[in-house]
Amino acid sequence: MKGSHWFIVFIIIILGFTLLVELHTPKKFSWVQSYNHTDYNPFGCAIFDSIMSRSMHGQYRYNVVRKTFPQILNEHFEERHGYIMLSDQLNMSKVDVDAMLSLANRGNYILLAGESIKEDSDYLAKALHLRYNQIDYSYYQSIFNADASVDKRTLMWDGDTRRYHSHQYQVQRYLTRAYFREVDSVYCEVLLSQYCVETTKEVEKIPVAVLLHYGKGVIIVSANPLLFTNYNMIYNGPSLPFRLISVMGPVHITRLETRDNLNAGSTASPFSYITTQPPLSMAVSLAMITVLIFLLTSARRRQWAIPVEKKVKSQTLSFVSHIGMLYYLYHDNADLVRKRMFYFTDEIRRDYHIEISDPSNDNIAAKKISQQTGVAEGTVKLLLHQIHSEINDIDDEDTKDLIDTMDDIIKKGRV
Repeated sequence: MKGSHWFIVFIIIILGFTLLVELHTPKKFSWVQSYNHTDYNPFGCAIFDSIMSRSMHGQYRYNVVRKTFPQILNEHFEERHGYIMLSDQLNMSKVDVDAMLSLANRGNYILLAGESIKEDSDYLAKALHLRYNQIDYSYYQSIFNADASVDKRTLMWDGDTRRYHSHQYQVQRYLTRAYFREVDSVYCEVLLSQYCVETTKEVEKIPVAVLLHYGKGVIIVSANPLLFTNYNMIYNGPSLPFRLISVMGPVHITRLETRDNLNAGSTASPFSYITTQPPLSMAVSLAMITVLIFLLTSARRRQWAIPVEKKVKSQTLSFVSHIGMLYYLYHDNADLVRKRMFYFTDEIRRDYHIEISDPSNDNIAAKKISQQTGVAEGTVKLLLHQIHSEINDIDDEDTKDLIDTMDDIIKKGRV
């Protein structure tokens, strides 16, 4: 086996070993709050959407769409629906808020979950009669803490106890960072409260989820969207988010993915997604095998016979001879002189920057040409006069004299 073959075998072994290590290397988690329905990272919502889809498979359905409240409003559903929006920051314009309120006024149910409202979205805060606040606590630091699973907060159900029994939920502290600083009790009903121990050892009850009746519908606002993520579903179960959703009653439920959800959910590399899908992984493997087979069978440089090209014969001399023969046969001296005068005018303009096409400048042009070429000024004036005069009939001797004079001026100027 030649040395090149050994090199190809070595490359194949290295590629196979690299691919094997890549497939068996543990995948790194992304701790970005994406709330994306295809994101299986801790703060994605793939598990929540999967459980909702499997549990609502009868008369009422659950689906995830990439639409906004104005788009939903234009669809004009006659029956009641429930709509869920999850985001770390509720960034809704006035048009979005008006569309959401119109949907609620028609009798639909809206569930908004966000840790804060964007500063320029004050219209939403006024419409919900709420003010947010956040506990100064970083879940990024506590996630990797050895006692993270022990450090929990207690959430108490304060909703309608006639339909739902009172219950306490133990949730990790970093999943409940936000709460409502101001709640207008005239419009809002507290559904879920958190027990917070202050430095004075006094227990304070702060609302984290409220219900707002608007028109014929209901708007539910939660300050803890991380309760709907994969992390909470695995460690604490779906009982708490499902309790909030059950307030909507038996309706079709649609979760709206915001623009932030789509951007945050695209952090995974394309290769990592391919390795998680068996058909795509098999397709990539077959493509790599095909490329290797091609390298082994057809990548060797082929020898092609290069034909010897004959030197192209110049036809310029033949062309000049042919044109000269035509002039000789037809004896058209006037046309020959006119053509030579045309080229003579162009050469004077190009070499000496003197314009001789205007008869009124013959004296000035003759003087300049005489100074630069050394030809007598009178000879140049006579030549320019003949150039500007109409030539209809001229004998052979005059033709030769004119052409020789023009050639002499050009040659002396180039010396």
